[in-house]
Amino acid sequence: MNTDYSRKIISLRASLIVFSLIALVATTLRAQAPAGTSALDRMPNLLKTADFRGMLPYLNSNLEIALQDRKQTCTRSQAEVMLRNFFMKHPPKDFKLIHKGSSGQGGEYLMGTLTSTTGTTFRTTIVFFEKNGQDLVHQLRFE
Repeated sequence: MNTDYSRKIISLRASLIVFSLIALVATTLRAQAPAGTSALDRMPNLLKTADFRGMLPYLNSNLEIALQDRKQTCTRSQAEVMLRNFFMKHPPKDFKLIHKGSSGQGGEYLMGTLTSTTGTTFRTTIVFFEKNGQDLVHQLRFE
């Protein structure tokens, strides 16, 4: 009986050690997650893949959208419809980030070229401003 009890204690200790090691590795990997989780870092890939739903969390509740020659201020839900329609009409083939910077008014911006599968290219500008500790899109232009 004493041997059974000792085996159970050893097994319990081994399980505790394994669990602790897994928790330590998971915590370390989470701390070393690659950059690219901010709106500025994620937006180029979201544009390239036409992931308008993935863009929604990064859109301000009201924003300005310019699609070719049409410009308007809209809500996030209106922007979703506009982006979906735009990407259906102009499916992206590629997005090339040309410049990333800061504006004099405290915002940040991305400039690039979106190329559609039809061969049309759009000069793309996205302007972000911080709101409640998060960078949100306040202006999105495809010209």
